[in-house]
Order: sequence, then structure tokens, then C-alpha cells
Amino acid sequence: MRRWFISLGVTCCGFVAGLNAFPAAARTVIPAREMPRCCQTYEEIKHLDGRRVWVEGVYERTNVTKRRHESAPQQSGRSGAGPVQILCSHQVGVMLGIYYDATGTRSADEVKRFEGRRVAVAGTLHLATPTQRTPEGIELQTMIGPYLSDISSIELVP
Repeated sequence: MRRWFISLGVTCCGFVAGLNAFPAAARTVIPAREMPRCCQTYEEIKHLDGRRVWVEGVYERTNVTKRRHESAPQQSGRSGAGPVQILCSHQVGVMLGIYYDATGTRSADEVKRFEGRRVAVAGTLHLATPTQRTPEGIELQTMIGPYLSDISSIELVP
């Protein structure tokens, strides 16, 4: 099965405009297998920040421990096994989703299938996790490592 992703090459003030804002001629269709593979170094991550990529490495659970501000919303009822990272090299790990958000909680079935195995994950690469805030707008201490959003595929690598 061949997968395709749409990438916009036009940005406005650092933000990618909506897909419908551009005519079809301005859109670039990239076969999934032609997306860049990365991320053995932080230099690669800096270079590919905001782009659709394949991140290749070992799928492993990550223990994220944090102190909560008393006004921070409680995250009860989270299902799944919790946060996961792809360990790309001895220096670089990329989280799947934002660890403090529902997108950072991977399903127990997914973890069981991939944990400890070499995988390739397709998603949008981000250099740093967004700052977490309380309902009052107070910034909380946040891990600032790289992460993947909009994950569309996880495949075993032979």
C-alpha cells in the first residue's frame, strides 16, 4: 500500500496557512517513502523542524514524572500505557505526541506490539514541546525535547 502526504511549501509569518488557502498547484504531494528519514543528531532535528519525516529507532516507554501545580487540571482516566519515545541514537530520543496531552499517551496494544523493537514512525517533527500552562495562564515547567505530532504510521523495521 502506498501512502501519500500533502506538504505546503508556503508559510506566512512562520505559520503554515490552511490547506484550502492555496490552489492545487501550490500543494506538493510527497509519497510517504520519499519523506526524509531522521534523526540521529539534534542538528538534523533543527534542520527538519516542522516537516513531515520518518523517525527511525527503538520504540520504548518513557517514565515522565512531574510535580503538578495545584491549579493544573487533573488528568484522570488516561488509558493506555503512557508516553513513549523513539530512541534514535545514544544521544537523541523523540517523543510520540506531547507527553502531557492525550496525544502523548499511546495505547497498551501499540506498546505491546512495538516495545523494544526497531520502528519507523511517520509524523510532523517538532524541535521542542510546547509550554504547558495552567487554566490561569501560568507557565509550568515543561520538558523541552523534540516530539512528533500528527503520527500517521508506525512500522516495524527489519
